[in-house]
Amino acid sequence: NSLSNVLRSLLFSIAHLQVLLSLSLTFRCVHHFGGTSEYREDPEGFSIHIVRNNKGRKIPETIERNIIRELDIEKSLIEDKQRPVKSYNYSYTRDQIFDKYEHKVSLPTVIKRAKDKVLLN
Repeated sequence: NSLSNVLRSLLFSIAHLQVLLSLSLTFRCVHHFGGTSEYREDPEGFSIHIVRNNKGRKIPETIERNIIRELDIEKSLIEDKQRPVKSYNYSYTRDQIFDKYEHKVSLPTVIKRAKDKVLLN
């Protein structure tokens, strides 16, 4: 009796999972194949090329300058032989950018700018 209850519960779970998966697949197909009606209306003029209105996620130039400014300060501390600072503290730099300029930037952004702009100079 308990074995049949376990099997019944398992079959119910599998059926429930199949329904969820089919719904997920339906939503994906609608998302990926949403242009089918446009293709049917004008097959010759149809294009999958997407025209963007913006350039994506770009940091404003003022924030970019402030990141570089703070990284340059950190670099000068590292280069000063009188100070015990040996490497960048990217978290501190990120916090300084927020404290001084009220710009919230991610840690990977600070690290990327350090590698791209400050460390190469």
